Amino acid sequence: MRRPPVTAPPRPQPATLGTQEIRRRVRRGRAVAISTALAGTALTGVLVWSLLPAEDTKASGSTPSASGRASAPAPASSGGPSPAEEKETQHKPTAPENLLTPSGARSVIAALKPVMGTTEITSFTLYDMHASAEAPIAKNKALYDVFAYRDGKATRERAGGTLVSGSKSVDLEKFDWDALPGLIRRADKELGVAEPTTHYVDIDPASPFDNYQPTLSVYVSDEYGGAYLRADFNGKVLKKYPRNG
Repeated sequence: MRRPPVTAPPRPQPATLGTQEIRRRVRRGRAVAISTALAGTALTGVLVWSLLPAEDTKASGSTPSASGRASAPAPASSGGPSPAEEKETQHKPTAPENLLTPSGARSVIAALKPVMGTTEITSFTLYDMHASAEAPIAKNKALYDVFAYRDGKATRERAGGTLVSGSKSVDLEKFDWDALPGLIRRADKELGVAEPTTHYVDIDPASPFDNYQPTLSVYVSDEYGGAYLRADFNGKVLKKYPRNG
């Protein structure tokens, strides 16, 4: 008697995913992606935190290098002038410390010349730190202006007024200023002021005491009074007026 052939059960057909199942799997995939992103962000934060300098490192001013070692703090600025400032200082003209020298007198004359428009003066007085002058104005020789020199700068101070009829002027550049140190030494030694505290020079364009020729007088004084000597263009002493006593 023959047995009926055994047949395999039919294979189940793949089930068609329902709408609910698809949504569930999509939510699961999003959750996994979000979890992965959060894990990456946390890892990045840990790495950044590990590279930040410690509090004591911040306080000391040092900065960690790539190897993790703190580098030496940058040297502080010395506060000195910049190269441009040093160059400007080197080329900036400075006023002489003492104007009662040949170079000092000439520096005053050179500074006054462009301000006055001339080196012709009707009056000129030179001190160790400053000077004053009176000069005829170019447009009217009967009038004069007052000028000053101080701290390396010449200025017109004010209008002077009218010159006395017959007033003369003299060119400051015609004097032998190289003779000035010798005249000051003679004044200190020969005028009876043993320890003078003040010196100054006065120019007279036409001295009535010396045939109305231009003269240069050197004055010396202390707290008890003063004295002076008078010289010509070339520094030759014409007359001395010592102090008595």
